[in-house]
Amino acid sequence: MKIIAAESIGTTFDTALDFVLKAGAPCTDNLENPCRGEVYMGISRVVNPEWPGWFVLDRGETRAVRSDGILEFDAATAMLGLVRSFYRESFWKAVFADTMPAPLAVVMFDSAVAHGRNRAFRFLQEAMNCLFGTGRLEVDGIFRRDSRQALETILKGHHWYLKVLVGEVLRVRQAHCDAISCGQREVMAVCRARRRALKCLVERRLRESVYSVACGESGLGLSC
Repeated sequence: MKIIAAESIGTTFDTALDFVLKAGAPCTDNLENPCRGEVYMGISRVVNPEWPGWFVLDRGETRAVRSDGILEFDAATAMLGLVRSFYRESFWKAVFADTMPAPLAVVMFDSAVAHGRNRAFRFLQEAMNCLFGTGRLEVDGIFRRDSRQALETILKGHHWYLKVLVGEVLRVRQAHCDAISCGQREVMAVCRARRRALKCLVERRLRESVYSVACGESGLGLSC
């Protein structure tokens, strides 16, 4: 089973990336991609020293030339491509967002960037356990076969199951943020503002998108 969104995967990713880059720094509990040391568009040099964008920034050039000397291109455009590739490989694909309906994909992607990939899957597992009687799922942040199968079963159900699931993931995420903020109002306010903005984006995607279920190739690694 594979959920196919009416809008293209590329369009969904670009929308999600634009939101992430405008949303600000990740949450304080994010140990996978904390904003430490030099940071460029949310990418920490301490955590990601091998990211090729640092080479371009260190050279301080505004233009780059191909080896044959014929083609020149704006380094700013190249940097945007490197940033896009980083987020797509490190977070979007890491949470299987390209196999999910757009509203859930956006939430999982932002959760992975803000809280880490493992924590994003924990939010999803807990939400499925709370809503759909999949209480046997271990909330460990590992998206193994049982979690994938549970998600596929849910998404094959009534069309409003997707909306309910996305809402529950956001609720679980906010409860986690409130818990780790330890009563710090400023921290809680930032988390809640990001969640509200994400909820608005998701609701817009729910109104705009139409989904169909295709059997055969499985987007989540399973067959119908």
